[in-house]
Amino acid sequence: MVTRSVVARSGPDLSETMAPRPVKLRFKLGDITVLQPTFAFICLETDAAPPQASVENPGISAETAPSSVDGVMLSSLPTEGHLPRLTLLSGWIRYIPEQYDRYRVNLQGSFEEYLKKFSSKSRSTLKRKVRNFARFSGGQVTWREFATVSEMQTFIGLASAVSKKTYQESLLRIPFVTNEQFRRDVLQMAEDDKVRGFALFHRDEPIAFLYCPLTQGILLYGRVGYDPDLAQWSPGTVLLYCVLEKLFKEGRYRAFDFGIGEGEHKAFWATDKSHCATIYFWRRTLRNLIIVLLHAGMDSLSRCCGRLMGLLRLKVLLKKLLRRWH
Repeated sequence: MVTRSVVARSGPDLSETMAPRPVKLRFKLGDITVLQPTFAFICLETDAAPPQASVENPGISAETAPSSVDGVMLSSLPTEGHLPRLTLLSGWIRYIPEQYDRYRVNLQGSFEEYLKKFSSKSRSTLKRKVRNFARFSGGQVTWREFATVSEMQTFIGLASAVSKKTYQESLLRIPFVTNEQFRRDVLQMAEDDKVRGFALFHRDEPIAFLYCPLTQGILLYGRVGYDPDLAQWSPGTVLLYCVLEKLFKEGRYRAFDFGIGEGEHKAFWATDKSHCATIYFWRRTLRNLIIVLLHAGMDSLSRCCGRLMGLLRLKVLLKKLLRRWH
């Protein structure tokens, strides 16, 4: 949803060094994007935000921010607890569409020590899935890591091939490569040694992929996909298991970060979590207030529908039907 930039700390007038970036605000009903207008925001990762940045202050005043921007976004800012979704501040409209527990795997220590966090039943299940996949694939699990520019060019092709088989792309029109700029960004990150790709194979054909941007020694669980026709062999689980085993053995990275959004699988794999929020500071104008209220209203409607479908167990059934139809 958001294009992020890492901005270095500088002098007092930070707005001069922080170029606005396009941010797409997705108006969604469930998994379906109804509208996706683009706005200009100064996008800051938490580690690159001004020292004075907080939940009450983006670190830049509305008066000194460039007139061309709609606001400032602080991505995944750790918070003490739940915050109100909409708050009027001096010069800003603070809008928080997402609050969540952010999960990580601490990669310090050994893989064997990490596995001890799981119950004996879960450990047994994970190892059985890996063994079953190995038997299915002729006796071994074949997977690759991609890092260099040429390797990432290959990875993009492999991941795109897998993505085309998923219902997310074929039905919801969410491809791995969203546009040519994304491709260029990936290759530039590879040149700067800031990205990794992982792919799982069966009979030399890619069947699952994991795309991981790299920043400050932390790998981010970016995009993932697998061939739905082979779901019974748990290719996504097998790939993640193999990747984590390798990361622990290498000892090169601090953590594996599951990123924005919650999920049972993230909680299952994680060793740590922190409560975070993605915070938008919009300029305090009537136009922006209307945009925020419309987005919040549609988001609330979508969440209510999702909860109702969850209570009626329709969401899982719908996903199964979509995959089966695909």
